Amino acid sequence: MELKEEIVDGFRVLRVTPQAKPPAVGRWKYNKNNTLTYFDATGKEWYWVDLDRCRDARATLDWIAQVAGKGFWATPEVIGLLVLALDEHLHLQQTQCGMGA
Repeated sequence: MELKEEIVDGFRVLRVTPQAKPPAVGRWKYNKNNTLTYFDATGKEWYWVDLDRCRDARATLDWIAQVAGKGFWATPEVIGLLVLALDEHLHLQQTQCGMGA
């Protein structure tokens, strides 16, 4: 996996270029359009998170909060797996936390 930093509209954006198709994390699957999509038990696309908009910790936390507020399907497990999927693709400690960013 390769991280590429770009400046878009004055914001630092990290893009992830996977070397191989990344594995799904629970029902969160990575898409080529740089999103994480959540699929329900029947395989229906239910929600997506735009990784290009996860420019910094504040924006990433906003996505997590958005999912947490979605109701019955946003269980603690779904939210935890989202955090793991975000870390898989954005390397949160290195790119968005105070010590690494």
